[in-house]
Amino acid sequence: MKIFIRLIVIFALSFHYVSFSQQGTSSSPIELPNFIIEGKEQLNVRAGMKQVPDKPISLTKEELDSINSLEKKPSFLLPLKTIPYKIYEKNFYSGFLKGEFGRYYSPRIEAGYEFEIENYKLFANGNFDASQGHIDNADYNRFDFTVSSQYIAPKKFYIFGGSKTVTSFNVKNDNLKLYAIKEPEKRNALLLCFDVISEGDFEGFAFETGAHIDFFTLKDRNKEKESAFELFLSASKEIGDFDIGALVKYEVDNLDAFSNSFAQFNGRISYINSFLTFITDAGVQGKSDFISNDLGLFLDANLNVNINKDFTLRNNLTSRYFKYGLLDYFYQNPYVTDSADVAIPDILSFKSSLLFHPSDRFSVSLSASISSSETQPVFVYDSIGSFNILYEKSKAWAITCDADISLTKKDLLSFAITFQKNELKSTSKWAPYVPAYKIAANYGRAWSEKFGTQFEIISFSERYVDLLNQHKLSSFLCLNAYADYKLSDSFTVYAKANNLLNSNVFLWERYKERDLFLAAGIFYKF
Repeated sequence: MKIFIRLIVIFALSFHYVSFSQQGTSSSPIELPNFIIEGKEQLNVRAGMKQVPDKPISLTKEELDSINSLEKKPSFLLPLKTIPYKIYEKNFYSGFLKGEFGRYYSPRIEAGYEFEIENYKLFANGNFDASQGHIDNADYNRFDFTVSSQYIAPKKFYIFGGSKTVTSFNVKNDNLKLYAIKEPEKRNALLLCFDVISEGDFEGFAFETGAHIDFFTLKDRNKEKESAFELFLSASKEIGDFDIGALVKYEVDNLDAFSNSFAQFNGRISYINSFLTFITDAGVQGKSDFISNDLGLFLDANLNVNINKDFTLRNNLTSRYFKYGLLDYFYQNPYVTDSADVAIPDILSFKSSLLFHPSDRFSVSLSASISSSETQPVFVYDSIGSFNILYEKSKAWAITCDADISLTKKDLLSFAITFQKNELKSTSKWAPYVPAYKIAANYGRAWSEKFGTQFEIISFSERYVDLLNQHKLSSFLCLNAYADYKLSDSFTVYAKANNLLNSNVFLWERYKERDLFLAAGIFYKF
């Protein structure tokens, strides 16, 4: 705790210092997120449609919120994400259709369409993929469909006049097997989601309010049902050079055996100019789960300094609970037990990043972070094909370097390297499934306006799978390749090869990922 108090003091002194420093040119590059390997999702970036990254500019407070990963999920639960390419289209298309077929009899189809009816914009997107599986009982199929609407209310309406309301409905259905054992259970996961969010202005205040409802069912040996409901309201107002606001949020999560509840109230103050950005959310959070009923401090403080046109310093100090449900754990680990104890995790963390961006063709960042948790979720194999969730006290640190380099107008190189440690306080052992390092490198080239290629390398270190660090998964190196060819502005064909080295890739104990996977497909826009 002493080290975090010192960090708070340093954070405050940093703000005092930059307030009296000479102003510099604003510049803020894009931060690369983590990368991901999933057993069934495959790389499908259209390499022939890349562009050089734009010159970095100052971020708005909304953009700063969107890149704050701690606002979304705690770092110890985040899956690793693929380094993305920025893609652009010269023409706007209302719809698309994508079809693919790969090894192990693995079809995939995806389609989307957008249209307008009076004041409504409607969007629909759906995909289906399946496979007979790379080993016995690894067959699966899944379906995901979303329909949403955007409505601009006429000015005549009170309070909500001129506001934008987005309504969406999503259904996901996953069928798989716990193929780590010889005679596995069939598993079905069904999720129904409903969202409505409205944002607008009233009497000089900007507001956003909404509701979110989830119905989730996980069934194999048993059947676990979950229903979650969330309400929130936020409002803000510009006062001079400051933006001041508040947020209130309430969530309840009902499972068969117990219910969790979560509430949050916080204020916000932000100050943005060409030299610095200071945004702080502070308040209280209350949570009730099977572990405890607690009231805690909520803090999310950001201080970003544009040192000069080439360097930017970003700092974040966070203390908070994260509302998690069974469905969140399932989409993190699809083999989680259907009788899991679901608790609300917490995190206390500090992160500082130095970004170097001398031109629009080169940006690199170096980040360091430390964190602590009293209820970190830990997955442990249960010997019958699924994973229990345990909650442990932990402390962690990480150092990350990532870069986005345009070697030429046709060549883009991206990489991300992380060294880290996550230690359980009770045993001083490594937390399960946390690698000491993770590396991703991605090289894409547009050989012509019609033809492009992309190569990706992903590597993890060894990872322990138990609390006492007696067993571990081997390290691996995975090489992926992708190529596409544009037959016309609206029609593209592509091919991909994943795990070219035929590496033994295990993300979870006893669950081997696919060997060499080959696939080809088409992409049509209309």
